[in-house]
Amino acid sequence: MGDGLHQFRAVVADSAFGDGESLVGRLDRWFRLPRWPFSWTVPLAVQAVAGLAPRDVAPLQRVAAAAPTPLFIIHGADDAGIP
Repeated sequence: MGDGLHQFRAVVADSAFGDGESLVGRLDRWFRLPRWPFSWTVPLAVQAVAGLAPRDVAPLQRVAAAAPTPLFIIHGADDAGIP
């Protein structure tokens, strides 16, 4: 999130992840992929295609930048996929 976010009147995030590293760490559970080699190949592919490393993707640390845009986060306490 950043300056581009302010073009929206509001944002709704459904089951959003907090950071890229924890997202990559759950690929094996979500897609039933073996940790090796995907735990390191997926981040490399994202880096090559999007120019982002998982450590650079941290929505939880950027939530405050959305202000004053209203932000509605939908999440359940029983969500084991995204804590």
